[in-house]
Amino acid sequence: MGASLSPDSNKLFTYNEPMTRLDIVDLEKLEFLDSLPFEKEGPNGIGPRGILRTHVTDSGEYYFSVFG
Repeated sequence: MGASLSPDSNKLFTYNEPMTRLDIVDLEKLEFLDSLPFEKEGPNGIGPRGILRTHVTDSGEYYFSVFG
């Protein structure tokens, strides 16, 4: 859950729920690129609900859909 391809299908963005982070994988080189940590609680937290899907825009920005 929480995975999406970049618009050019070269990168995989996947939400790692146990670690509360977004992992980015280069699918052309088959290598791990980056890991972006998130807070689960607090003013900048993503909240207690699970991530349903990661969305990636054409400009490379990302946002999440959550369970309602």
